[in-house]
Amino acid sequence: MRITLRVSIIASALVVATSLPLTAQTFGSATPDNAAAPFGRDALLPGVIGTVAQTFSTPSGSPRLQSFTIQLSDFFGGAGLLFHASIFQFNIDRVVGPSLYTSAINTGSSNIFGYDALTFAGVNLLLTPGNTYALLLRTDTGSPDGATNFVGTTVGNSFSLGGLFISAGSTDIEVGTAGAFTASDATTYGQDAAFTMDFGPAPITSVPEPASLAFVAMGLVAIGAFRRRFHNRTM
Repeated sequence: MRITLRVSIIASALVVATSLPLTAQTFGSATPDNAAAPFGRDALLPGVIGTVAQTFSTPSGSPRLQSFTIQLSDFFGGAGLLFHASIFQFNIDRVVGPSLYTSAINTGSSNIFGYDALTFAGVNLLLTPGNTYALLLRTDTGSPDGATNFVGTTVGNSFSLGGLFISAGSTDIEVGTAGAFTASDATTYGQDAAFTMDFGPAPITSVPEPASLAFVAMGLVAIGAFRRRFHNRTM
């Protein structure tokens, strides 16, 4: 009886160990020392940026994107700016496939003295570890002319798992066209966006991996074998 109980405990421990959630992770740099600007819409300004993109790779231990934060400041008429955030897969100089996440429309910053942190919470997006994605800030098609912001960036390579990209376009077709994005550099716009991303583990209710199922099956088989042996000895 004690042997059977011991095997049951071991099997239960295996089940628990293979289903425990992994650690949440936060990465990025939220302290801007440069900026991508003018971001928005203005027919009189040269070099207006329609989309700012920060690429990233999903961490293997925490593949669920929970939230992210960006930094904005007023460039000109910034309070009137309308924009939204999107998550796409990214390939070299363009996005690939449909948007995996699109936020509600947000208004720009009117802060002329510093940066406002804007957090997008409740994203809850399960991504594939190791794949390259891009967080896009896109000027909305309904944004008025003459409304622009600074998007906070960092000069140093503060984030080793991705980089900053700039595009004049902002629609799905424009950002999905080959050559849509140009990689930024430290002196012009910075090397990374001033941002943070919060990742969490996949939900416990997700389908177990084959290896986990094999461990559980081995434990159940062992329990059955020992119970039969114990039963035969007592007869």
